[in-house]
Amino acid sequence: MKNLKWLGSCALLVMVGCSAAPAETSGESDDNLSSDSDSLGRDYAAKSAADKQALLWGKITATAQATPKAWPDRSAVALLGKLSEQDMLVTAQRVSDEMPKGREKLLHARGAVAKIEIVPAPGSPYTGLFQGGIGLARFSLASNPSGGSFTPGLAVKMFVDGKPSSNVMVMYTIDGQDDDYDFFAHTFTNNIPAPRGFGTGLVAGILQRASSTPGRLDVAQLAKQDRSGKAVAAPKSPRDLDFEPTPGMKAFHKAGTQGEFRDDLAKIPEGTVVYKITATENGHRVVLGDLVTRSKIVSSTYGDEKLFFKHSVTNPTHVDPHDK
Repeated sequence: MKNLKWLGSCALLVMVGCSAAPAETSGESDDNLSSDSDSLGRDYAAKSAADKQALLWGKITATAQATPKAWPDRSAVALLGKLSEQDMLVTAQRVSDEMPKGREKLLHARGAVAKIEIVPAPGSPYTGLFQGGIGLARFSLASNPSGGSFTPGLAVKMFVDGKPSSNVMVMYTIDGQDDDYDFFAHTFTNNIPAPRGFGTGLVAGILQRASSTPGRLDVAQLAKQDRSGKAVAAPKSPRDLDFEPTPGMKAFHKAGTQGEFRDDLAKIPEGTVVYKITATENGHRVVLGDLVTRSKIVSSTYGDEKLFFKHSVTNPTHVDPHDK
């Protein structure tokens, strides 16, 4: 097995800011579960969805990288040691769009971000943000592809007027796709298959400290309110979501090539339908809508180091204080 390949398994809860130790063994403060420890300000949550998107996009473009930043020079052992010092609950419970001060993004450390819109399909039966909205999407790899398997993933943040964002993380597999360097080779899902490798199984066991089912991330929260923040009286959500690359995206990558994935993503034009979002209802494929880029896809220091996506875990092993 290639060096670092097993680290893809951490990606379930670590699209942005992985944690691998329970709170009682971490040196991090409970303040890291709230937005008070970031630079967005106490009035950030009260802003409109459009204003939040504009504010964060300004931070991303202000720190855009002309040349994508190199991956951290760190061994697998050193990385695992750092993971053991972080609090996993921050990833699952923090209510903010920004990482806590001083917290390092250890996995999915490099990626690129675009403004996006979810355009609903006519007749889609699902409610809330499944009926459309605006947000940000971060396209990233779990770890340096030169040291192991190419392990792509997608984190989507949907903004809500006057309330915290809703987030969803999807991947193909936590074991990666070996030396297939096509970011759009496979469908991503929130119901990520169990790891196959011994090393990936060990790390998945660590993730069970936050959830007894670490491979399944919740999407029901997207159905409970719309973009305006209005609660849905009778929310309807699929159990699983699939993000299917469109034919144009499948043809985007030249088979067998290994380039810098962020350079490749930067070539995708604004207004591109990147994914068809689908679900399975009573054995039938249901199309929910399209994920459309509303900007270029930009690699930036803010996106790599500060942008945060809360992971909505199922079957949590700790009670989220914000759900009380």
